[in-house]
Amino acid sequence: MIRCYVEPEQWRCGEIELPDGEAGHLARVLRARAGDEVIVFDGRGASAAARILSAGRGRVVVSIDPASRREDPPPAVAVTLMQAVPKPQSFEWILQKAGELGACAIVPVLSERVVWRAGRADADARRERWRAIAIGAAKQCGDNRIPEIAPAARLSDLLPILRQYELCLVGALRPGARPMREALAETRGAAPKSVALLVGPEGDFTPRELDAAVAAGARPVSFGPRVLRSETAA
Repeated sequence: MIRCYVEPEQWRCGEIELPDGEAGHLARVLRARAGDEVIVFDGRGASAAARILSAGRGRVVVSIDPASRREDPPPAVAVTLMQAVPKPQSFEWILQKAGELGACAIVPVLSERVVWRAGRADADARRERWRAIAIGAAKQCGDNRIPEIAPAARLSDLLPILRQYELCLVGALRPGARPMREALAETRGAAPKSVALLVGPEGDFTPRELDAAVAAGARPVSFGPRVLRSETAA
C-alpha cells in the first residue's frame, strides 16, 4: 500500500490536498490515479486509510476515512542517536537506517574531528534534506513516527543535557570500554525509558572529548573487537 506523509497541522478527516512533494511523487513517479487507495500518516503516530479523489499535474486530493484512523503508542524506549557528522553521503545513510530502526531523535554532532562545517543557510538546507530522508525511511518501513532531526550542535553544548537520559552510552575505542551487551544487561528488570547513544566521527572522539562525555554521565562502550566505520557503529 502506498504511504503518504501529511504534516500534523494539515491533517483533518475528509478531503485534503497532499503537500507538493507527496503529490508530485504520487502523480509523476507512482502514476497514481483517482480511486487508488493509500495510507496517510502524520509522523507522530497517527495513520488512516484514504482514497485518491483526483490526481494530475502535481496536485493530488484524497479523502481520509475517519473510521480507519489509529494512533500508534509511543515506543517503550525512546532512543536518541547523537551522531558526529561524517561525510554527507555516510550521514544520510545513517539517518535512513536509524529511522528504519525506530530512533526517536537524531542529533548531528560537531566534534573536533568532524570535517563538515556549514553556514546558516547551508545548514538549514541540509537539515531539510535530512528530514526528507527521515520521512522517506518512515514511509518505506511502515513506521508512523518520524524521528526529530535536531539542528547540528557542538559536543560541548550537548554534554550538559546527557543526564536527562536514563541511560547514556558513548562508543569508545579506548581500552576499558565495556562491551555494549554488558552495559545493556545491567538495565534488565529496570529498562530505561530514554537512551542516548553518542557515536564519534572517523577517527573517534578525541581523548579529551571522551573524558568530558564520561564526566557528563556517558558510559563508554565497545561495539566489538573490530574498528568500525562511523556509519557501521551507528
